[in-house]
Amino acid sequence: MGRLSIFTHAGRPFGQLEHGRMLSNEEYCAAHLYVLLNCPEIDPFIEIFDSHFRETIPNISDQQIEQMRERELANWLKDYVGRNEVDNCIYQIAQGPSRKVQSYKGYFVNGFKFHRHDYGRERKTLNSGVWVKGSCYNEYESDYYGLLNDVLELEYFGEKNKIILFKCEWFDTNRGVRVHPQHGLVEINVKLRLASSDPFILAQQAHQVCYIKYPKINKVRVDWCAVFKTKARSTYNIGPSMVNNNSNEQNSNDVAYQEDDVSRPQEIVPTTELDDPTMLLDSSSMVEVDVNELQQVQQPLEVVEDEDEDVEEEEEGEDEEEEEDTEESDDDLEVDGIDSDDDVNLEDDSE
Repeated sequence: MGRLSIFTHAGRPFGQLEHGRMLSNEEYCAAHLYVLLNCPEIDPFIEIFDSHFRETIPNISDQQIEQMRERELANWLKDYVGRNEVDNCIYQIAQGPSRKVQSYKGYFVNGFKFHRHDYGRERKTLNSGVWVKGSCYNEYESDYYGLLNDVLELEYFGEKNKIILFKCEWFDTNRGVRVHPQHGLVEINVKLRLASSDPFILAQQAHQVCYIKYPKINKVRVDWCAVFKTKARSTYNIGPSMVNNNSNEQNSNDVAYQEDDVSRPQEIVPTTELDDPTMLLDSSSMVEVDVNELQQVQQPLEVVEDEDEDVEEEEEGEDEEEEEDTEESDDDLEVDGIDSDDDVNLEDDSE
């Protein structure tokens, strides 16, 4: 067996790492028990534990079994792996975590950015709202809503056997949470808190919510907030029309994820070069010809051009001749006019 699945979930802390602190006895027992109950590889040993007490106490109820788990499971498992041959990974987790833990200001997981409540108190955005599904799934009534108080990293024996737990403060699910029967709007009373000895959840179980206060003029709801579930970053809903009906691996309720590393569109540099020079040519309209045939085809075009030039020169010559004839006629008129005047003058002199 390799590493246990509970140690392989994705996520990363952010912010400056604070100094480690020691867990109290109550925190240590609650954190270790929660890890054991949520590790799939430990389920067979939990069944052995339940069977043992059901045989010892025949009329024991399920509620009493759960109470026995809270008190005895961690110690029983440590003693059981010491007396029986088990996988080394099971032995390591049964020994419990180190009492010294690391604390972070925030954590990225499931597409959400979580802040500790005290760290984000003075910020404009509220990232400390948390909700998780209860163990008995019954729509809204089994959900838990709260505030993230701490992000703790527990370390177990073995290489890379680390896990992130969220320590939360939960609102009262009985008196402090109500759901609109028609619209499903969830409201929580911020003054009512849940008295529970189980404040921890796995980081990968957390979803983010935002608590919105009602206007102060509404005195009836002064202690109540509306709950809005935050949409994870880079998550998109795919409509039914965009899904391939022939695919059995994806349905219309699935979501697609996009990497956050892409912060801007890719720049495209324009170019005049074509990837394929023949991509714009239609080969069906092309005919192969010989060079000599091509010259014969082009020759008449040159002759026509020469003929056009000769016609233009002849037209220019005719225009020049017409101009010369016009000038000569004008000269004749002037000469005739002078001669006629002279004749008149001569006649006058003879008189």
